[in-house]
This record gives sequence, structure tokens and C-alpha cells, in this order.
Amino acid sequence: MARSKDQADRDIGTIDRMPYGRARIAAALAEAKRTEAEGPIESLAYALNTLVESYHFGGEPEKAIVPFTKEVALYDAHPELLDDQDRHSLFWSFKWMVASLRDYPTIPAEQIEATLNDMAERFARESISADAVVHARFHWLWHKGDPAAAAAFEEWGRQVRDDISNCRLCSEADRVDYLITTGKPDAALDLWERTQADPSIRQKCHAEPGFVLSVVQLAYAARAEDPERARPGDQEKAIVSYRRAVEFFENNPAAELASAKGRVLEFLARTRNPAAAVRWLEREQAFLLRAEAPLDRLTFLLYAGAGIKVLAEDLGEAARPITLHEVPATTIGELWAWVQPQAKDLADQFDRRNGLPGWSERLARVWSTVPFKERLSLSAVVMPGQTAADGSDVWGGAETVPDGAAAVPARPGWDAWTPGAAPEAECEELLLRAEREARQGHGDLAAAAPLYQRAAAAFERAGRLEEAGFALAEAGQAAGLLGDPEGASACMGRAVRLLRAAGTDVLFLAPVVVVWAGYLHQLGDSEKAGEALSETGTAVANALLGLPGELGETAAAERKERLLDLQTDVDYARVPVSEAVGRVTEAAELAEGVATYWAQRSQFAKAAAAFEAAGQAVLKTDPERAAYLLESATEGYQLASRRTERLKVAGVLLDLLNRLGRPEDAARLTETL
Repeated sequence: MARSKDQADRDIGTIDRMPYGRARIAAALAEAKRTEAEGPIESLAYALNTLVESYHFGGEPEKAIVPFTKEVALYDAHPELLDDQDRHSLFWSFKWMVASLRDYPTIPAEQIEATLNDMAERFARESISADAVVHARFHWLWHKGDPAAAAAFEEWGRQVRDDISNCRLCSEADRVDYLITTGKPDAALDLWERTQADPSIRQKCHAEPGFVLSVVQLAYAARAEDPERARPGDQEKAIVSYRRAVEFFENNPAAELASAKGRVLEFLARTRNPAAAVRWLEREQAFLLRAEAPLDRLTFLLYAGAGIKVLAEDLGEAARPITLHEVPATTIGELWAWVQPQAKDLADQFDRRNGLPGWSERLARVWSTVPFKERLSLSAVVMPGQTAADGSDVWGGAETVPDGAAAVPARPGWDAWTPGAAPEAECEELLLRAEREARQGHGDLAAAAPLYQRAAAAFERAGRLEEAGFALAEAGQAAGLLGDPEGASACMGRAVRLLRAAGTDVLFLAPVVVVWAGYLHQLGDSEKAGEALSETGTAVANALLGLPGELGETAAAERKERLLDLQTDVDYARVPVSEAVGRVTEAAELAEGVATYWAQRSQFAKAAAAFEAAGQAVLKTDPERAAYLLESATEGYQLASRRTERLKVAGVLLDLLNRLGRPEDAARLTETL
């Protein structure tokens, strides 16, 4: 029995609500083929546009051209088959197509010009505002490096917006980027601040504000260094922009944003944070070789290259080691030598297509950048050996805290440590202030972190070591969320020593160790992270063997259950650490053991995440086993009703099944999506 239009639209709408990625692409492609073959033809435009959107935002924009062309042909032949929403989606997609064509140097300039002209004619015929057309033409001219881009930018500003126009946030972000690129940073920053303050403009979109934050972070930092242009708070705004950009990337993994991530690397290098720059580069290294489109890769090489150049040539970091998986370079200097011809070759390809030297000129201009004169500290807390802004010593000058609470080392400026050296009111007031700031929202963690740190120092002076440890752990958590893993690790490490000195129950100590180990691992000290986790795992195991005899049966059972859960958490924390030191099989076994534990307790979301980690660990070394583990992950996420996570894993699994020559299994999986 043929599907009705209502049923077909419901089926397509299910895909339309899926998160972007390979799983959505596979489902959209299957639905488009089904609708083409079986009908109803009235739903075909909806199915094709869903596939166009899935390709465009799912990492394969070049494949969107075919279904888009089919949709245009359907509209030209049978306009009555498209309802108002179909027509809106079709004309909205014209913007994506022009951008996609521009992003591939093998697509002739004549084809792009013809598409722009076709877009303009169709928009005029449909009485649609020229805003989107003029914006697309401006971007094409700016992309080429054509001097006519300046006039096109002004013309775009005169257009009337309509429902085909980009959202206000995206439009203003484009303007900010162009103004900064063309030497008008003050006007750009003023525009950005007005945009943030305008309640009529939504403050989040697919790529925003991640992209614009990556642009303005450098503009604020540059203005702060210029005595003639500096405004109060510029440094703080640079830091906040950096932190918010990184937070956006963390929370929106589907938004690839290669150029924005390259700019973050440039920011870290130019602000003289080489260790953070190298960590970021190692994290985002995939863009050195591939991105959604050749232009995305080129823009990453452009801005990341500026950062790599600063590290290698200006900061004396050429010999610094770097861990790269596919690029043949082991030091920053070797990487800089590799990046230059790669980027220049891509730039030449685009310049030949465009008929102008725009990208070669961009490379020369951006790569001429130099580091700022003064280091911009990104620390969210006071680091060991430093003093707070008010001159206080929040670390106490002690490298370690002894295992007993009886003899904490004396601190500079104090005759000796004695209980009660800090007033009780000071401890509590600082803690309350920190907690008030933390409750205000993520942006206020920058105020909360140093307050937690000062509260910890006050508690320690008062001899309340356990409370000091927990307050310092909160400072570390805040620092980590603010993109300061060094500060987080320093706070967490000392918090662990304080808690041990206070004799804190392993139930409360172990979670702090797990978080600390995560930051150690992030900073490249996986061996130390492994040692901390191993020691804590032993302590948990000993606690399981020696349950206090005075506990009643119910209390003993509850404590045992909590310790078993904690032991599992410690094992799970060991998974990435084991991977990092080359023990891949151990990592997979640990993760699978964790998954089994949680599955037996019907904690399906936790079990699925652990199965996913196990599968990812052996993806390259044992693909058949990886397929089994990833299948288990998809089943677990389904049982837990975690649709987004399930589809993400399903995308990886689909690729793997096809590589393993199991297309029937891949087809069956697609049907379940």
C-alpha cells in the first residue's frame, strides 16, 4: 500500500529532527530514494531538501549539489508540488549551494557566477528580497580578494532583510569579521558589543557565537596592547572571548568550525601561551590534513599556521616536541616546514580558479603576525609560587602537605601554623561568596574560582583541612571549566593532599582523584595520572575488603554498593590514560568491564558510553571487535532513550560496517534510525 503524503511527511520529519552526522545522512538518503521510487511525489521536495540540509551540516556539503539540482528541476517542472515551506527551504538552500561551490577549487568560477546569476533571477521573479543574493555575491568577491568586495559590503548593508536572510547574529558576525580583516577593528568590536546587548538578536546559532568569538578575541588582545587605542577591560574581554569560544566548541561538536579553531591556536601562540597552543594543536590536528571542504582546511592552515610560525620563529619553540598521528613532523619546527607548502599549494589552487592572488596575499599577511609584547595569562586561579591580586599567599609556600594533620608546614609571613589562625567568619564568608558566584552561571566561574581558592587557604589556616581540600577542589573544577587545565591540576593535586592529610573517607576522596587524573592526562602526564588512579583503586578495593564491623547490615550493603560504583568510576577514568600510554587492549578491557557492570545494574546510558569507549579504543587494531562493541553501545543508548548519542555512534558504526564489507548489516542499522 502506497504511503499517504501525511505519512511520508511524518517519516521525513523524523529525520529532520535528527542531529547532524553520518547517521542522519544515511537515513535522509534512504528516505529520498524511497520517495523518488515509491512516492508520493508531493513529498519529494521535502525529502530532497532534508537530504540537502543533512549533507550540508553533516560534513559532506559537496554531495548536496545533486539533490539540490533535482529539487530545482522539480520546482521548474511542477511548481504546484511544492508548498510554502518547500519553496522557502529551496530558496534558503541557494545560499548553502553558493557557499559549497566556492569551497572547492575544482569548481570553475564561471559555474559559481552562473549560480549567483540564477539565484538573483529566481529571487527577483519570486519577489524575494535581494539581501541573501547581495550577501552571497559579497562573500564571493571577498573570497577572491576582489577590490569590488568593499562596494558589495556597503551594498549589502543597504538591503532589506526578510525571512530568507541569515539570522541577525550570523549577519553581524560576518560584518565583524570583514571589518577586522579590512583594518577597522574598533568599529567591529563596537558592533559586536551592540549585538550582544541587543535583546532582539538571538545569541546562538549553528556556528555562532563560536566563530565570531574566535575573531574578536585577537582584536581585543591587540587593542589592549596599543596605548593609543586601549579601552578598560580589553584584556578581560579577550580572555572571556577565548573561554566562551572554547566552551562553544565543547558544547557543539557538530559545528566543525575549522577556521575558528585555527584562530584559537593563533590566539594562544600570540598571547605567549605555548604549552596551551601545542595542546590545542594536538587536539585539533585532524584539520591539518582534512576538513569538511578544501577551503575549511586552507583557513585552518592559514590561522593555525600563523600560530605555528609564532611558536617556531618568534618564541623559540621550534624544538618543542609535538605528537601528531599522520603528519610527518615531531617538533614545532618540522611542522612549520610541513605546513607552508601545504597551505601555499591550496592557496594557489584557489587563486588559479578565482583569477586573483587573494589567498596567496592572505597567507603572506596573516603569517607576518608577531606575538604580543606581554604574555596574557589565561589562568583562572593563582598558580603555585604566585600571590593573589590582593597580595595574599593562597598556596602557603608548601610543595606538599604531609599525610598527617598534625604538622602542616609554616608559611612565609606566619610564625607557625596553629589551629584557629584564620577567623571562622572569614572561612565561611569566602565560601559563601564563591558559591554565590558559581550559582550565577558559567560566566561567573571566573569570579568564583579565586574565591574558592582563598576560602581553601582560610580553612587551611584554621586547621580545617578537609574543608580546605573540598574548597580547593571546587576552585580546580572552576578553572578546568574556564579552560585552565594547569590551574585545575594544581588545585586538584593539592586538594588531594589536603584530603589525605585530613583522613577523608575514600568515598569522598576518590572522586577528586578521578577529576585530578583527568587534568593530568589532558596535560600529557598520563603516567602520573595512572599512578594516582592505581593508588586510589587499591584504596577503594581495601575499603571493600574492610567494611567497618560496627555498620549494620543495611548500612554495610549501601556502603559496599557505593564503593563498587566508585571502583567502576576509577576503572573508567583509567581507560583514556591506558590508551595514551599505548595499552590499547587494557583500555578496551577496562571499558568493557565498566560497561558490563553498569548494564547489569540497568544503567544503560553509562553502559553505552563505556561500550562506545571500548569500541573506539580498538577501532584501528581490531575492527571486528570494535563493531561488536559499538553495536552494544547503540543498543544501550536506545534502551536509555539517548537518541543523539545513539545516532552519533551509529554514524561511526555505519562507516565501519561498510569498510568491513557488511553492507547488509549497515542497511539494517540504517532502517532502525
